[in-house]
Amino acid sequence: MKLSKQTAKHLREVYFGGNWTASNVRDVLSDVTWEEATQKIGSSNTIAVLTNHISYCVPAVLEVLNGNTLVAKDELSFAHPPITNSQEWNAFLENIWNNISAFCDKIEDLEDA
Repeated sequence: MKLSKQTAKHLREVYFGGNWTASNVRDVLSDVTWEEATQKIGSSNTIAVLTNHISYCVPAVLEVLNGNTLVAKDELSFAHPPITNSQEWNAFLENIWNNISAFCDKIEDLEDA
């Protein structure tokens, strides 16, 4: 199997399941409410902040793979749009799933070289 296809496969498994750990991002977040996702406890990051952080670079790198300039900044990886209801939380997650899918599709098309 091409390296690019193997890379995309593993990334999909991390987010959508099927990996050897039997754990994935989508399943872990499937029953998290928007209130839980945005609940701040002490100085810890919220679930929403961490979810944004682990997925922040995906759309930025996808843009680079599409021939555009990298505009991401590390300091922005913990910032996300406000989430004040379940519709916003669901839209936030759906955007992440769509970005990961598009990113994996693009990775699969890369030549191993």
